[in-house]
Amino acid sequence: MAKLTIEQIAQRAAKKKNKKIAQRYPMFADVFATTPEAEKERIEKQHRQGERWVTRMRENSRRMWQKGMALRDVARDVLPMERG
Repeated sequence: MAKLTIEQIAQRAAKKKNKKIAQRYPMFADVFATTPEAEKERIEKQHRQGERWVTRMRENSRRMWQKGMALRDVARDVLPMERG
């Protein structure tokens, strides 16, 4: 399956959202309708938030690994070596 462009994704999302709104609230469908441009902005914002989240998780994972290694060094210094 070919990868969709952001414009195609936004077009599909707007069509789906507008269809749902029209089914649920037929009297207000025109008022609550969205445009592909608005959906594109929403999708791009979600992608940016996702990238920030991944970056934070990577940094947190690295910090936790460093903290674990530091605690391992402390434990190695404090605890006696097991024999046998």
